[in-house]
Amino acid sequence: MSAPHFDPATYDAQLAEKTARLRALLAPFDAPAPDVYDSPREHYRLRAEFRLWREDGQRHYAMFEPGDKHTPILIDEFPIASRRINELMPKLRAAWQTSETLSFKLFQVEFLTTLSGDALITLAYHRPLNDAWQPEAQKLAETLGASIVGRSRGKRIVIGRDYVTEQLTVAGRTFSYRQPEGAFTQPNGEVCQKMLTWAFEVLGERNDDLLELYCGNGNFTLPLATRVPKVLATEISKSSVNAALANLDDNGIDNVCLVRLSAEDPDSLLIEKLTRDRGWKVDPQPAPGHIQAIGALYRIHELSQKVEADPHLIDATLMVITRAWGNDRDAAQAVILEGLARFIAKHGARLDINRLYEVLRARSGGVSQLHTEATQMAKMERSRVTNMVAHLITVTYNKGARGRSVPAWGQRT
Repeated sequence: MSAPHFDPATYDAQLAEKTARLRALLAPFDAPAPDVYDSPREHYRLRAEFRLWREDGQRHYAMFEPGDKHTPILIDEFPIASRRINELMPKLRAAWQTSETLSFKLFQVEFLTTLSGDALITLAYHRPLNDAWQPEAQKLAETLGASIVGRSRGKRIVIGRDYVTEQLTVAGRTFSYRQPEGAFTQPNGEVCQKMLTWAFEVLGERNDDLLELYCGNGNFTLPLATRVPKVLATEISKSSVNAALANLDDNGIDNVCLVRLSAEDPDSLLIEKLTRDRGWKVDPQPAPGHIQAIGALYRIHELSQKVEADPHLIDATLMVITRAWGNDRDAAQAVILEGLARFIAKHGARLDINRLYEVLRARSGGVSQLHTEATQMAKMERSRVTNMVAHLITVTYNKGARGRSVPAWGQRT
């Protein structure tokens, strides 16, 4: 099947039709008139994905109509894609036509480019990438002036970088963005700049903070962070989180707290807020120990709901460890958090919280010694370390209590 006819001269009429349709849809709601921003007529799309179709002994770029995977539309040029993509397409095709190593079982090609001319090409294969592939890909990358990523089942080889660097200007300031391979980025760079400028102007200078859900690589985060005191941004994709952290650092923006979590999970946001309020930070790229600590916070939150703890059990737990041991990393270990929380939940209003953090602060050896003793006791008693932490906290609290003691851990209250 031949490529569909593309006529950029019809763009203005199409945009007017869409604008009229949108106004009609919003009319019953007495909505304000929409702001309309146009796109370049050609070469506006900065990324493109093609399947490869073998015909007459050659592989061709191909696309398909939705629902039809058997009738290819062969592509020789792609006028909606960036000029850089159109420049790379024939050069890449010539390279695979002369190299069995590059072409063997190559089934998909993805292009990622930027307004500034950076480019990355992903080559996907239905075969393992062998030792001969990498030097061929290295030569190709040098010839094309682009990074190359090779993908096969369970393997990924990067020649150059696995991201492109974009520069977008908003209100006279140019922001630099790393856009990683495989992650979402706005495909129309010119319109993206207009979107960012619109959001920047509508937000205005503010004295309150900003919450951004699904921030991606920080596309909106960077310019909007300059309009508010602080930003709490969430993102679930690991590659996007890594890119956003790098972009914040590259642009010298330090008023953003980025958390890797699902924006659909209100408990996550609550835990993040309570943790931040006590001077702690949830690492967006947690190491194994941090993951356990985050899991403990979720279990404490669930326990809080069961016992209807007031004040909130997480807040009470974090308050005690912060006042007793400051922001000592050892205090944020999962077994310490959960053991202390269970102790607080069990005894509730019977506890003197001020006494609790005072006796813990005065305890010999601090929190690290508490953890060591609990671990040793758990081995001897064949019990959980969390239970032994709660037991030792009970003993510490009762020492010298003079009538304010609580029942021994494990004893019914």
